[in-house]
Amino acid sequence: FDEVIWTQDYHPAGHISFGSTHGLAPFAHLGGKGGLDMMCISPQSGLTSEGACCPSYHLNSSMDCETNLCPPAGWSYAVNNSAIITANAACETCASNPGSCFAQEQAMWTDHCLQDGDATFPTSLIKNPGDTVVQKGMNKFVDAYSGFMDNTQTLKTSLDATLQAKGIKKLYIVGIATDVCVQWTVTDALGANTANYDVTVIKDATAAVLGDVKNYNMAMGTMASAGAKIVTTADVLTTQCPSYTCGDIKGKYRTNGCCGDPNKLFNL
Repeated sequence: FDEVIWTQDYHPAGHISFGSTHGLAPFAHLGGKGGLDMMCISPQSGLTSEGACCPSYHLNSSMDCETNLCPPAGWSYAVNNSAIITANAACETCASNPGSCFAQEQAMWTDHCLQDGDATFPTSLIKNPGDTVVQKGMNKFVDAYSGFMDNTQTLKTSLDATLQAKGIKKLYIVGIATDVCVQWTVTDALGANTANYDVTVIKDATAAVLGDVKNYNMAMGTMASAGAKIVTTADVLTTQCPSYTCGDIKGKYRTNGCCGDPNKLFNL
């Protein structure tokens, strides 16, 4: 591959996606009530660092918890975990002007990919010092499954701009989890909010949450329907790299504007 770009979940302690932040068990969203209801804002800056979501239960503690996922009975964010509502712009805005906010559900995950803990890459991966790393999920108040955007689908990471700056249009996507970060990254790459990409998913280089085969297969179907090519590692390893004539290189040298600028990125 000409370029390897890594995306990295890089969460602060007490992140809004952690079940423990809300007094709930990991995967509580799988209990039949769906995810934890949130109210979110869309900052005009478009910066992921300024996005935010506020637990709906904090804004309305009388909400129906028989049919909706809620924190434990008697829970008060002000008492039990004020850190997730303090300096949270969504909690302020959605309390004073609820019409300017929009609803979203948040899945409840384990405490994971902590900035001061397990937010590392496995040592078994070949990672070179010059590889680009795009970090996401650094904002405590909003989650980000996709490498391109946060979960509100209104705020972008640096990935799209990085790919465009490098002249990259063909993506091969691998990693975890198939049914979460991989799927959201692929559908964003093929969506209207990013540049036009040719996307290939290497299916045996991904894995679903908890190894759930049904969710894995559903995610593969979703990505294929969105326009992604689904291949195996064997398919990739047998792919012939393109060959170029001297005339090809000469022509590309001109069209890339390399004359007098030897450090300019070259796009074949």
